[in-house]
Amino acid sequence: MVELKNVPKTAKSVADNLAKEKKDPNRRSLAVALDEMLRAAPEVQDQAVYDQLAGLLLNDVFDRMGEPSDVFTTEYGPDKYGPRADIMIRESSKIRPGRVSKNFARNYIKKLQGKKIDPVYRGQMARFGMTVAENDAEFTKWTDTKGWGVVFHAGHLDPSGIARIGVTFVSPGTPEDPGGKFEQPSWIGFYSQQKPGVPFQALYVASATATDSREQLVNILPPKVEPTDPVRKLAVAVWMEMVRALPLREKFTDEEQEIFDVTLDELEVPVGLIEAYRDSDSAMVRAAATAKAVKMGGALNPNSVFLISRSLRHPAARARMEELLKKAPQGWAPPPLPQGFREEPLYVAPDAGTPKAADAGVRADGGK
Repeated sequence: MVELKNVPKTAKSVADNLAKEKKDPNRRSLAVALDEMLRAAPEVQDQAVYDQLAGLLLNDVFDRMGEPSDVFTTEYGPDKYGPRADIMIRESSKIRPGRVSKNFARNYIKKLQGKKIDPVYRGQMARFGMTVAENDAEFTKWTDTKGWGVVFHAGHLDPSGIARIGVTFVSPGTPEDPGGKFEQPSWIGFYSQQKPGVPFQALYVASATATDSREQLVNILPPKVEPTDPVRKLAVAVWMEMVRALPLREKFTDEEQEIFDVTLDELEVPVGLIEAYRDSDSAMVRAAATAKAVKMGGALNPNSVFLISRSLRHPAARARMEELLKKAPQGWAPPPLPQGFREEPLYVAPDAGTPKAADAGVRADGGK
């Protein structure tokens, strides 16, 4: 990352500079700075705005996936760890419910020009579409074995009309090895609006550049990025969106365990950045942040851990909280539940006696 000096202090001024900047490293640095500013703005509450931003982002991301580069591959491509564009060659995909409206649906026709795309599809016009899953259970069932999934990140809109929104794609498991996989990179796009009520216009959506998906967590970061404070904040924010979307099942898959454990150690994330998520509106995020923070030396508040545990339906996540409670000071006792507190029942998979059914699961946190 290029360290920019004298970065403007407002989202509008950074956006203006981003629109004029020509050098890719500088654009990425400005995008990281802008993203941090916009994440401090309130989350979008209007589903019509969410739908518009989400639709624009998907369209722009699929344009980037279809570029004539050597970045994207497909399931049977030559690179095992190459970023995958398979969602564009699948007839249909499902969107995780929660942020966009239930009626949100998009269909696309895009040309696949990537040099590593399967020759059967390379140079062809891909026709594909996506709809919102009926509920979290349907989304999990779909991505466990059937098809690709779409998880939208929080959208944020500055009063000046500058907005950001993100997305992560989930590739499907198989009947023999069920469980969707969160794909890298995640994507963040920026959009601008002249005044409320008029359509948003694209401001900046960076192309993915890493041929090894493990080296680029999000599109606006360059591969093998040097850890700086803005980079760490962005990485944690994107990671927690994956934690929020972890499916509800009786136990974590190996990948889900890594996500819940917030395995960002190579970025040397300080405990304070993790602590910030202990007050999230998502019980799964609160649990993951608490477990990671305590592991890193953060304070253990047994009363808070107890309340988190009672907010969780996920058996494995609740078990982690109960393990933490074993470290509570001698003599500690669970406090009474606050008035109006909603205690969640522990999830039990349908047909739990059948191993595959026990792993099929549904999602946690009611779309949060």
